[in-house]
Amino acid sequence: MTVTKLHPTKVGQRIQEPFADGRGWVTAINDNGEVVVDWDDKHPDLDDQVGYFQADELLVVEVITVDADHFIDPSLSPLVEQVSTGTEVVRYKFKDGTVAKGIDSARSHLLATSVSDRA
Repeated sequence: MTVTKLHPTKVGQRIQEPFADGRGWVTAINDNGEVVVDWDDKHPDLDDQVGYFQADELLVVEVITVDADHFIDPSLSPLVEQVSTGTEVVRYKFKDGTVAKGIDSARSHLLATSVSDRA
């Protein structure tokens, strides 16, 4: 996870209080830009501040997420067009025309596709 220079703007964001080094999740934001935070750990400097924090005092933490289900079972991926089960090995036909033989090959193709989409 990486701390950004952005301030929280929506509920559900992961945040950090830079001075006390506490992290938590945004649970509410009011119209005045004040934020309610559910802190991960009890922190003496933050426990005294009950209620709202100013959004400009908090920094957003970038959370890396992976939809692991698509990599565990490639047939769940929206990139897979057809799955053929045979006596030897499962074949995965992808929407880009690639055919992968076996689950490991299909996982590798999904991983390569997800990386090339970000580049």
